[in-house]
Amino acid sequence: MAWHTTQRQRGVSMIESLVALLVLAIGVLGLAGLQTRSLVETRHTNARANALMLANDLTERMRLNRDQAIITDNSNPYLRDFEQTIAAGPTCTTKACTPAELGQFDRDEWSRSVRQLLPDGQARVEAPANNQIRVTFRWRNNIKGAEFGADDSANALMAPLVVPVKGCQDGEQLHWICHQVFIRP
Repeated sequence: MAWHTTQRQRGVSMIESLVALLVLAIGVLGLAGLQTRSLVETRHTNARANALMLANDLTERMRLNRDQAIITDNSNPYLRDFEQTIAAGPTCTTKACTPAELGQFDRDEWSRSVRQLLPDGQARVEAPANNQIRVTFRWRNNIKGAEFGADDSANALMAPLVVPVKGCQDGEQLHWICHQVFIRP
């Protein structure tokens, strides 16, 4: 009578090791993707927080010079458009200014802050309506035009997420992040 002895396998085979390594690599890549997305969202959140801080700053400036802030025509010194250049206006830190000059000074100082605190930041301040002033901030998205929006599939993917905002409806709508705030001086 012959006895068959069966040997049990000990250790891990090469294929099992490679499969485990592949699963681990996919998990690490997933974590790296989550970290990257988290950094992008943190950047957007910081920009929105800065936009709200800038809106608050403009509100306080307008409240201190309310007579000029509530002018409804183009003589309102606080009004501005996107990409409007910042002219060398009056300097109210070293001399007394008229209310109109103070409004120009406030607008120019505030516009410089917008450019410094928002990535490629711009702002539009529109005439009061119902005692409210609409401030629209826009800043560049992380995504470059050549990489994003070049084909219809990318546009179709982002189109449901885009909320039309005046000033962000140009041909580069998907490359701007916009934030609107209504303030009451």
